Amino acid sequence: QKKMHRKNVSPYSVVHDGLKINLIQSPGYKRNISIMRLVDHAVLSISLFRELSKYDGELPDVVFIGYPPIEMAYVVMRWLVKKKINFIVDVKDQWPEVFVDYFPGFARPLARIFFFPYYFMAKRIFKKSAAICSMSNSYLEWVNNFSQRDSCGYDIVAPLVAPPMDVDKKRIDEAVEWWGARGVSVETRRRLCFVGSLSPAFDFSLIYQLIALFKSRGVECQFVICGDGGSANEIKELMSCFDNVIIPGWIDIPKIKVLYDASAAVMAPYRNVDNFVGNIPNKIIDALANSKPILSSLDGEVGKLIVSNDVGYTYSSLEDLYRAALTLINDQEVNSRMARNANDLYVKKFKF
Repeated sequence: QKKMHRKNVSPYSVVHDGLKINLIQSPGYKRNISIMRLVDHAVLSISLFRELSKYDGELPDVVFIGYPPIEMAYVVMRWLVKKKINFIVDVKDQWPEVFVDYFPGFARPLARIFFFPYYFMAKRIFKKSAAICSMSNSYLEWVNNFSQRDSCGYDIVAPLVAPPMDVDKKRIDEAVEWWGARGVSVETRRRLCFVGSLSPAFDFSLIYQLIALFKSRGVECQFVICGDGGSANEIKELMSCFDNVIIPGWIDIPKIKVLYDASAAVMAPYRNVDNFVGNIPNKIIDALANSKPILSSLDGEVGKLIVSNDVGYTYSSLEDLYRAALTLINDQEVNSRMARNANDLYVKKFKF
């Protein structure tokens, strides 16, 4: 979340008996979408290859591989195939397809050629796996279609859920005071919030237009956008003309909890790219866990989830967004019903 190294010195740290974490150096990166990220993963993979080449310890029975990064997963896969050890691949992003999605349409064929090595590695990783684990059925289908892999009885859907936000009263009180100093009062819930990475994955252009429309029509509503990332400065500049927009940067769990409780709904302005359309991002589940209605631009899995369970609204235009936001901040009966539905859905399908 903070793009910081966990440790810079020790080659490993023993957490408790039976669990050892080996840490491998890499240069790091600041932006999710960047050349430096690819460089970081390449360096990390070369270092991992060296570590595995000299490994002479006890061999594992089965290995669980986080994907992405592609390069690291590929290095581990090659080593495991050589050792005849089965492995599970946990797929959390549609790499390398997501790389290509950020190019304009006319440039995508060239981008696919440029990223061919990543396509080759990804397909090999999936085809050699004993099982795939991912967050949705759509993601499992993507893996199988992308790699022309036959699904097996061991594949599993495991939603990306987080532990409940259990925070003691003292920290809650401190968070309430912290928000109050920044103009966010818990006395009112006429507020829409966003908590997440401020990255190109999100499109705040319609949110900007909604704020301007609310202003012009005298609709009282505060917007709080929390997080950090490569698009943070761009979003701050975009919203700088509004006095009802608060952008406090990265916040911790007590502040998140207080903000959710003091908001009418959660904004989820994801771009409609395959990486998100086939996915149920953790920010959607966080909203459900906190009994918050959702305003989302996503089609696919999230769109179906919201509509079929009556836990918020989807939008594709400013008119849709305006009507939905206005209802959620003005109609307490509708808001309460959707909040109850959100909690019920979380307990039923996404409880940690």
